[in-house]
Amino acid sequence: MGHSGKHSGEYAQGARLYWFLALLVGAVFWVLPVIVFLNLGRGLDIADTGHYYNTLSRFSEIRSMSSQYFVLWDMLPVGEGILENRLWVFGLFWLAGGVFSFGMIRFFELDYRKSPVNLAAFLAIWASVYLYYFWWLPDPSYNAVAVILLYALTGLVLWLCAIGRKGVASKFFYGLALLTGFLMAGLVLSRATSTVLFLGLAAGLYLSQAKTAWSGMTMKLAGFGVLGGVLFLLLTHFAVEPLSVIWDRQIAGLEMRQIRGRHTDVFGSISRFLGDIDEESRTYLPWVFASITGAVFADLKYVKSKIIKQVLYTMSAFGFLGMVVKFGTHFTGGQLPRDVEVSGYLLVLTLVLFATLSLRRLFCDDKSVRANWIAAFLLLPTMPYVFAFGTGNLWLKQSLFAGGFLVAVCVLALVLMGRSLSAYWRMSVLAALLFVPYSVYQLAQKKPYRLPAPLSAQTTQISIRGGAGGTLKVDAVTAKYLNQMGQFYDQLGADGERAYLIDLSGMSPFLSYHLNAKLMSVPWLIATEKNSQSTFEFILARMDAQALKSAWIIDAPENKRHLDGAALRAIGVNFPDGYELVLKARPPRSNKDVLLYRPKRGYSKSDE
Repeated sequence: MGHSGKHSGEYAQGARLYWFLALLVGAVFWVLPVIVFLNLGRGLDIADTGHYYNTLSRFSEIRSMSSQYFVLWDMLPVGEGILENRLWVFGLFWLAGGVFSFGMIRFFELDYRKSPVNLAAFLAIWASVYLYYFWWLPDPSYNAVAVILLYALTGLVLWLCAIGRKGVASKFFYGLALLTGFLMAGLVLSRATSTVLFLGLAAGLYLSQAKTAWSGMTMKLAGFGVLGGVLFLLLTHFAVEPLSVIWDRQIAGLEMRQIRGRHTDVFGSISRFLGDIDEESRTYLPWVFASITGAVFADLKYVKSKIIKQVLYTMSAFGFLGMVVKFGTHFTGGQLPRDVEVSGYLLVLTLVLFATLSLRRLFCDDKSVRANWIAAFLLLPTMPYVFAFGTGNLWLKQSLFAGGFLVAVCVLALVLMGRSLSAYWRMSVLAALLFVPYSVYQLAQKKPYRLPAPLSAQTTQISIRGGAGGTLKVDAVTAKYLNQMGQFYDQLGADGERAYLIDLSGMSPFLSYHLNAKLMSVPWLIATEKNSQSTFEFILARMDAQALKSAWIIDAPENKRHLDGAALRAIGVNFPDGYELVLKARPPRSNKDVLLYRPKRGYSKSDE
């Protein structure tokens, strides 16, 4: 009796410590959205951000785009102000994170209202959706829209699976199906390849969970999903723009991608992903082996010796702590981990937990882990790479856009295994998880995405787009560059009659937004990619040559891959002879000057 009481006391003490650390994880992740919110008015990337805001502010002028995410954004009551749009992104991530978290709780049957540990998991999962938002600048990009939709859709699918598992439908069930179809149609406009992969995974998960896979309930689910998609298309057609316009823009965007050679991204990304894994995972393999071996074999029935069990548990804990130490060495000497290394660490940690969860059920007959939970774990770690498929970038790096999926599966695995694993082992994994928000915080503070200075140095206030874009705090270099260019805002013509701004430099798409200039069918004329010149000529051939004769031009002759102005002369634009140089300015994060030219005739101030 005394021995039993002592054992119960030790268990209770370990449970309290686990409870404390679990809540700590939940609290730490909620630090991320707080810090994001406090920094919404800081920082500005003049490259990608220019692409996004050109798209949002003048999408009716765009005629060649393979992603139509801006059509979704036009459904919201937003203006041209950058801070206003960032607040919308922040709120939509909060909403999508809530749906994602509730779907998780329903599927895994974790009542967060009764268990502090389940509540901590719920909060950590909800807050982890801001990993993308904190890592990259919080602008309404096609990446942000896709990630928001994927979080919301994953939560809805898990919710539907939880209901389908019981086989009792209701109006609420079909309402969720309708909303799922609606959002799925929206995802098509943002990331078509991701939609196809997601739909396949979601269908497989639901059919594996439904009480009767091919029942009338399932057929109604599909029907309401299709109806939701149709409603989205009707809303888009009548409230935003005709579907025929979207289709024509999409086809022209695909033609443009083919000219650039970017259509091969879908195929090349598979080998790129395998290369990423081979490079990053080898760093952690010894620790992975130690952690899985200890956690799985410590509870085998034929291991009677308490000493051997303790050795195995200790090996498991040291395996996880070894991963932390290995990752933590990047912080020594002021060196920060690269984003690929952070995402590689997250991927390895996720795979370790998933392997441990699966093997323990196989070898230890762990009744506390249900087979349908294992099925969902096949979906969740896959989601970041569903998003990254076909992007043409490093998959591990791109996976951080949707890093909350990886964090969610780690947290859930801990909760599901928590009933039978040693508190020592669980605490070591929780300690490993704490490195994720810490590393993201360090990178965002010291090496923010495409900014020349940390967020703490973004202190100079500037006015954007003649005041219509609001005010932001940026670094001194960015402020000087935009203020120099902004002095010509009034010279591009009256509203509705603004001149075009042709970007031969391929470096400063934000200037088109900042000066409120007309767009050349695309939001950014990229000069650094292969076949950019052919793409430029493809765009010019589809424009009114006469209207371009009054265009302003920016160029960067020092950039060896800038666009050749001969294509302009071929359609009658007298550049450079018919132009005067009005400004030479150095953009942030560049050692090459950007030159601003205006036509000697044809702009408002000179003709008065």
